[in-house]
Amino acid sequence: MEMKADIASKREDIQFHKIYIQRHSNVSILFADIEGFTKLSSQCTAQELVKILNELFARFDKLAQENHCLRIKILGDCYYCVSGLPDPRPDHAHCCVEMGLDMIEAISLVREVTQVNVNMRVGIHSGKVHCGVLGMRKWQFDVWSNDVTLANTMEAGGMPGRVHITTPTLKFLNGDYEVEPGNGKDRNSYLRDHNIDTYLIVAKGPRKNNDLNNSPLTSNGEHRGRSSSVAQLESWGAEKPFSNYLTTVPAHRTKDLRKHFEGDRPAGQANLENKLGLQDMKRPADPDEEVNEFLGRAIDARSIDRLRSEHVKRLTLTFRKPELEEKYSKVRDHMFSSYMLFAFLVLLFICIIQLFIFPKTVIMLIVFLSTVVVLASTLFIVLAEKCFCVPDRFARISHGILERRNLSSVIAVCTVIIIFVASFCSMFAYDTTDLRACLATAEGNVSESDVGKEQVDASGLTLGEEYNLNTDCQGDKPACHFPQYFTFCVMLVMISCAVFQQVGSMTKLCLLILIGGVFTAIIETAQVSLFNNSDLLHEAHVGLDNAAYVSMKWTGPVIIVVYIVALWMHGLQVESTARLDFLWKLQATEEKDEMANLQAYNKRLLNNILPSFVAEHFLKNNAKDMDLYYRANDFVAVMFASITNFSDFYVELEANNEGVECLRLLNEILHDFDEIIGDEKFSQIEKIKTIGSTYMAASGLTEETFDREGNTHVVALADLAFHLLAQLRYVNEHSFNSFKMRVGLNVGPVVSGVIGARKPQYDIWGNTVNVASRMDSTGVPDKIQITQEMANILRPIGYTLMERGYVTVKGKGEMLTYFLEGTPNPINIR
Repeated sequence: MEMKADIASKREDIQFHKIYIQRHSNVSILFADIEGFTKLSSQCTAQELVKILNELFARFDKLAQENHCLRIKILGDCYYCVSGLPDPRPDHAHCCVEMGLDMIEAISLVREVTQVNVNMRVGIHSGKVHCGVLGMRKWQFDVWSNDVTLANTMEAGGMPGRVHITTPTLKFLNGDYEVEPGNGKDRNSYLRDHNIDTYLIVAKGPRKNNDLNNSPLTSNGEHRGRSSSVAQLESWGAEKPFSNYLTTVPAHRTKDLRKHFEGDRPAGQANLENKLGLQDMKRPADPDEEVNEFLGRAIDARSIDRLRSEHVKRLTLTFRKPELEEKYSKVRDHMFSSYMLFAFLVLLFICIIQLFIFPKTVIMLIVFLSTVVVLASTLFIVLAEKCFCVPDRFARISHGILERRNLSSVIAVCTVIIIFVASFCSMFAYDTTDLRACLATAEGNVSESDVGKEQVDASGLTLGEEYNLNTDCQGDKPACHFPQYFTFCVMLVMISCAVFQQVGSMTKLCLLILIGGVFTAIIETAQVSLFNNSDLLHEAHVGLDNAAYVSMKWTGPVIIVVYIVALWMHGLQVESTARLDFLWKLQATEEKDEMANLQAYNKRLLNNILPSFVAEHFLKNNAKDMDLYYRANDFVAVMFASITNFSDFYVELEANNEGVECLRLLNEILHDFDEIIGDEKFSQIEKIKTIGSTYMAASGLTEETFDREGNTHVVALADLAFHLLAQLRYVNEHSFNSFKMRVGLNVGPVVSGVIGARKPQYDIWGNTVNVASRMDSTGVPDKIQITQEMANILRPIGYTLMERGYVTVKGKGEMLTYFLEGTPNPINIR
């Protein structure tokens, strides 16, 4: 978790890489090695070998869980674990002894089924350890200390089928087990040189509470071939890698959901139930209801009222957080050009209506031409981004307007004001003489009030006389008898204002009040006579009762007020929806980015644990149908590189924080090695793992990295060996140390695969790997020892070789080996 937090925060140390190490005292360390594994692997195909190992080590993992042990690592056919870590236990020695006895019992069943003489050597020692992760690639949790080295030696000096323990472990057992002298000094030089007394646990009868005794493996001892052996081993029911990792269950897959809720549930399922709030339910009656309930809570969490109350102010509808308001102001309105086009059409409609209905004047023509030109120019600039035939500068201006909501809102307001001005300016070009005053003057002795009380048709005027009178009273300006059309034009202006959805509701309200107020003030003051004339002439023409007729000077303002209220409510709804939609999109975008970052983060972690091609195999396959990863590789180059004297450098003193500072330097060295192997020219090479101070790598593990004809993957691994030696010399110069490294190389067929469900681990097996390891262990410091097969490839290319002679190799007898002295390729060290 500490590493994940640092990765998420992209923490970087300036001088040294951070080391993730913890110290634990009073733990027991168990090492177990399968004796006869090489013979077993030689009789199996790649698929059978990986399946057998997965079944066997998965059984060991289950036994470790039952015996309160933590598996640390699988080293080929070697399995080691620790008890008392991470949580201390007073019975850690008992747990390891029980674990060792159970493992010996399990391997005996494998021996019975496969008819191959396999057995286990188990070594246990108790003491203190440092645990953690070193390096920057292929992380594996590991433990280090002198006690770990001794536990490993106890396994090497042990006996097949027996649990080999040291004196500190025996003391922790408190006499609960019968033991006999182990005589480890007779079988191992390290135990002899350090005068380590050892003991063997005396097993009594069959194991208790061990379900292996009832396993189908024991029901039939007859050997039926390798395939039958694998099938019988699979009866243990080992989980495949990543099979215990839960995947998201779609809502519509209720059958799968039922399977998740019923029966035995893995540990991860409890977390899922906690998230769903179902931890108190033993078995839901209807999965559909559970899914609906979960979705209902998710929808409620995003309800409109909740979002509005949390993020939006009630009156102004602006966001409470300034950063949200700033983001909203930068959101592009893709419909703004359509709004401008609609506003331009409204202006054209107003112009056409007034040109056809009202008498034409110079003012009308000037206003209409100027407003049409201005809006047409603005519309051209707004649409320039979508046109390919306009200059780039206009397209850039258009893009800047559309990308800034505030600027587009200002243009929208100015557009509405221009249309509003064009809608009523023609009024000032018409005669505003009061018709009643004109009639009173014409009659001479009739007052204006009397004329107002009488009906015009009662004065004896005919329809022709009416127009003559109107002509006499209008003066030099034409008269307008249709003032209600001005009100209708202003209503069109208000509709155009409502169309601009990017304009805020409060801005719209202020703009609508301004339009309505100005127009109402004009018709109530400067143009009263115009409306009175129209009303009076209308009365004269239709002969209506004055009391039954409502003057346009009253109906116009009422209509405008109703329009203002209606359009403001519409603006509130539009802006509220737009802002909530923005919140939903923002949340969706953030969640999508978070998911993408999490996916990339998990993939980066997965690629740092497994090779990329292996990780891709598991990512592409469905968890339900996921199979083991295995591959038979024909010609792989394998390297083991060990810092031979690091164990002498590693001392546990208070001055070096009980050895942590020694591990810190090892961490820096491994980081340097990982950086080298990450270079593009070493792309054919895959780091397998680190074993203490030993660095293991291989090349040619995939079709892409295997060069059958040119053997470039073999050359790349040889060059890597020279680079590691040079890098270690560089470290010695700057750290004033004298580390020595020996390197062993071999080439040949290997089997690669991933085993383990809870801690999947990629590894390679085979005789080629064993020989490469022996090339390292039997080598000479500061030398690269290679086999005859490796020499046959490198010598013709120009590498300098020196024949060492025959070397005794465990399990192989005498082998002719060579020292790799020089490379034709230059070596550059940072």
